[in-house]
Amino acid sequence: MRGMKERDTIPVIAPTAALIAGHRDNNFDILRIFAAALVIMAHSWALTGTPGEPIATLGLGVPDGGTLGVWIFFTISGYLVSRSFVQRDNLFAFIEARLLRIYPAFVACLLFGLLVGLAVTPMPWRDYWAHPQTQDYLLSNLVYDLRYRLPGVFTSNPLPNAVNGSIWSLPAETMMYVLVALMGTLTLLRRTWAAAVTLIGLLTIATLDPDAVMQIHFIDTSSLTPTISCFLLGMLLFALRERVPLHGGVVIALMAAILLLKQYQPPGRMLVCVTVAYTALWLALHRRVRLPVPDRIGDISYGLYLYAYPIQQTLVWLMPGVRPPVLFAAAFAVTSVVAWVSWHLLEKKALKLKGRISSHLNLRRQRNPQNVAAARVYKKAKSE
Repeated sequence: MRGMKERDTIPVIAPTAALIAGHRDNNFDILRIFAAALVIMAHSWALTGTPGEPIATLGLGVPDGGTLGVWIFFTISGYLVSRSFVQRDNLFAFIEARLLRIYPAFVACLLFGLLVGLAVTPMPWRDYWAHPQTQDYLLSNLVYDLRYRLPGVFTSNPLPNAVNGSIWSLPAETMMYVLVALMGTLTLLRRTWAAAVTLIGLLTIATLDPDAVMQIHFIDTSSLTPTISCFLLGMLLFALRERVPLHGGVVIALMAAILLLKQYQPPGRMLVCVTVAYTALWLALHRRVRLPVPDRIGDISYGLYLYAYPIQQTLVWLMPGVRPPVLFAAAFAVTSVVAWVSWHLLEKKALKLKGRISSHLNLRRQRNPQNVAAARVYKKAKSE
């Protein structure tokens, strides 16, 4: 009973205990929507071939708004996914939860891309469906062997051929889930300083040798090092949730340090990642500012991220010469509707399946004769 009580009352970064009260009692949802909006904004410049993306012009060590959005996503994911493992304390339940959160909408976005391609390709529909590139787009992406092209699709756009460039981040995030599962299974996530030392060690390696991330499956470029670092920082902030206060003064100090040292801070340096990660958690768990997303809207951030790219490419195809601000406004509006439908008709229903498979597997393990015999021996020894 004592262990169960500890699992049910996980302490959080002081003084933001409201995180335990419920998912809607914090700013995680609205912050993720903001991160998705940053990605859509950056793509509005990139997909129209327009220089001068707003975040990039600030020169604060973040390459562009899309990168900043992804770093925010990975920070939040590192924190919440670590919390998810600790709360469940069950590897099967954790894997089940991650698959149900990521994969249904990912499959839907691939099918959505195929339908968008069918609408814009000049090829006859029979030839389109029979084309090897069409089949390869679906089957290869399903196993994270990413493909971005469909036959005859968006060939005349300023950024030609790319159907959905946003899916690049999913394999990297999945590998970070593997890290969480490994550390959780080894009980490191429950031991504050063991987790902190491990994560600081990994962050040190990433800082000193950015190419080291390429040893991770699915990651083939050191440009992802800052993104991976933000996930690790999210995990670290969770591990030190009782010891690292979240304060606006620290945010100001970190931003001031970036301004003072920006000439020495190329994009992705650790100071920038630390600033992004700390600021994201400070905003998400702010004591006074609460911006909950109504249930009638739902958690649309993942859908915004997944579906926006093909919608933006389609709008560029329909409106040659469209300006980035107009593309951003139109794409955000259209994608919000698609993301809302995806959340309420697919993602939300998929999440209701959590616990069914894992509980079945746990029940089978409990019924295994060897496990039953071991439990009896343990009970007898304990009584003696």
